[in-house]
Amino acid sequence: MRMMWAAVMLMAGGPVMAADAARTIAEFAEPASGQRWQAVNDGVMGGVSDGRFRVTADKTLEFFGTLSLENNGGFTSMRTKPADLGLEAGDAIVVRVKGDGRDYLLNLYTTSRRMAFSYRAPLPTTKNEWREVRVPIADFIPTAFGRRVDGLGPIDPDQVNGVGFMLADKKPGAFTLEVAWVKAEQPQAAAAAGAGFPTPTNSEQEPSRPMEPAEVCRTARVPEGFSLKVFAAEPDVQNPIGICTDARGRVWVAENFTWAGNGLGTWDDSLRDRVVVLTDRDGDGRHDERRVFWDGGTRLTSVTVGLGGVWVIDLPHLLFIPDRDDDLVPDGPPEIVLDGLDEKSVGHTPANGLTWGPDG
Repeated sequence: MRMMWAAVMLMAGGPVMAADAARTIAEFAEPASGQRWQAVNDGVMGGVSDGRFRVTADKTLEFFGTLSLENNGGFTSMRTKPADLGLEAGDAIVVRVKGDGRDYLLNLYTTSRRMAFSYRAPLPTTKNEWREVRVPIADFIPTAFGRRVDGLGPIDPDQVNGVGFMLADKKPGAFTLEVAWVKAEQPQAAAAAGAGFPTPTNSEQEPSRPMEPAEVCRTARVPEGFSLKVFAAEPDVQNPIGICTDARGRVWVAENFTWAGNGLGTWDDSLRDRVVVLTDRDGDGRHDERRVFWDGGTRLTSVTVGLGGVWVIDLPHLLFIPDRDDDLVPDGPPEIVLDGLDEKSVGHTPANGLTWGPDG
């Protein structure tokens, strides 16, 4: 089967997560780590679903069993036993999971005395594929008995005392979800891009969440003999305005934050733009390394690679950033190759789309 390469980029406007800011909530290196968890099935409501879990030899937690809709049932879950998770304002919950293609729920539990209450976020899976999912705690929705509870403010991180996984997709049958770890991360763009990088703002917040990248791939229609796979998604890629590949198969992305947009119709010079490099070292079709190559852009619209360096349109200039040893570290400051590109009279549709011609 031929592979249609695609970098599915979910633009939810959230900032980049800093890997070194991650705090582990749950991991499963030891068999005893499963003692922190418990299964809660619809038997508490009269149902007969059977959900269980076990720590595997691969040091993961496997959630498995059978979902049943009999006796007005229809859910199965596993969750940590009540304990302070040490969450902070602005945190995101990050999980690494491998599922069976079913749509699960990621739950946060609090000290609330409401019955069957939790904060939920969707957790779609792709069959037999590992993926990492990041959900800001502010995006979790308050629910009771599976229905949204209106009138409640954002989740209070100090009140969160548990995290869990639930299946309630109304599809009876066997299921399997494998969890490698659960972490919390602070969204600090400065840490991800290098000290001093201004924190991007989301000027287009929406009340609903965009479709998850895995769901885009699952539902997209592609030509016969082709398949679609997530190579990169937020938060590893944000505001992509230009993209190219190099001879080593690396993906170069121009990220633009300085266009204010949303009716403001101008550039925000208090922010900066950057070029990010994504590398798939193990050949599984998903990037496993992210590197910020250059974060000094303003009005960045395009990127391409060749002739010993990186070429970008950074209005009003065409710049060359030398990297002759190809170590993803600029050999020196950008060189102005062309000047005078007009970003004022043409607004947000100036020069872009750098590409090599037949003559190089």
